[in-house]
Amino acid sequence: MNIIVSGQHVVDFPETEVYAQQKAQKLEKFHPKIEKIEIRLISKASHRDKNTDYFCELYIDVPGKNLEIKEVANSMDKAIDLAVERMKNVLVNDKGRHLGEKQRTTIGRK
Repeated sequence: MNIIVSGQHVVDFPETEVYAQQKAQKLEKFHPKIEKIEIRLISKASHRDKNTDYFCELYIDVPGKNLEIKEVANSMDKAIDLAVERMKNVLVNDKGRHLGEKQRTTIGRK
């Protein structure tokens, strides 16, 4: 599994990069066939006020599919956590669908 982290306008990028890699490594136990994980961390000034919005975009390559999640939060850590949690749910559902298809085909063969 290959994990790529990139950032735009991120202040503490080395610490944030390590945090994102640690969170992304945990996704492997939810779907064993993950080939590549790409994480994009983006920091932008908010249009509404003087605060900053933090974006975390998570792209995962699984054989036959490309999964994508985008999250926005008030802190980079929270955006990473939300994106990883949503991706975990997507991976579990995708893995369950494939198991269901295999079970249906084996039942039909008997």
